[in-house]
Amino acid sequence: MPVARQKELAALILAEYPVLKVSELLLFFHRLKCGRYGRFYGSVDALFISSALLSFTDEHKKELYRIKSEQQRDRQPQPTATHRGITYEEYLQLKQQKQDEEKSK
Repeated sequence: MPVARQKELAALILAEYPVLKVSELLLFFHRLKCGRYGRFYGSVDALFISSALLSFTDEHKKELYRIKSEQQRDRQPQPTATHRGITYEEYLQLKQQKQDEEKSK
């Protein structure tokens, strides 16, 4: 790809994907070279790279959503064995005790 087209493609990527970090773009180009987004023959054109970048950003969004979901799940308190419920009979007994205490006051 000629240098002029490389610069034009770089400007398009910057305009369309301003939130991507350099490390994410490096990961994209690594995956592109490994053939993850399809096979290219001879020279790589801007359209092929743009299409592959769309696939990459879709993967990226899904991965971020998965990570955030896991983090939220991990933040939620898990029930422990020390917390236990009471039976209806125990509830009635406690309620009666409370009423008796209030009457005695």
